[in-house]
Amino acid sequence: MVKLDPRSGSLGSSCRLALAVALALTLGCAGLSDDLRHARRSYAAAAYEDALTWLVAVEGDIPAATPAQQATWHYLRGMTEYRLGHRGEARHYLALAHVIGGERGVGLQPEWRRTLAITLAELSSELPGSTEP
Repeated sequence: MVKLDPRSGSLGSSCRLALAVALALTLGCAGLSDDLRHARRSYAAAAYEDALTWLVAVEGDIPAATPAQQATWHYLRGMTEYRLGHRGEARHYLALAHVIGGERGVGLQPEWRRTLAITLAELSSELPGSTEP
């Protein structure tokens, strides 16, 4: 139950702090979701530099994100790097998307899972010592 501070007629400082923290957390989650949506749209429109800008902007938030958001971010980052010709970076981020998504592909759309498998196989065949053609 929320109590009013009888001296000020308003919420006590601990309640104000709790409300501020709750609001910040809510806005933070909405911000990451919105930024991932912008990155996804930019990637789909082949605006890869723009997608990379959105992805880099939220990179620091990814460790605290949900597994689905982490898999989405790593997939988009990896495929964006791939489209920009940064094959080593692409392999790194796509491998992480594969591990985070797991067998069920959490956070990855069915088409993304197929693209991920094909692209990772291609990039892995380029590694020194690879036996694939």
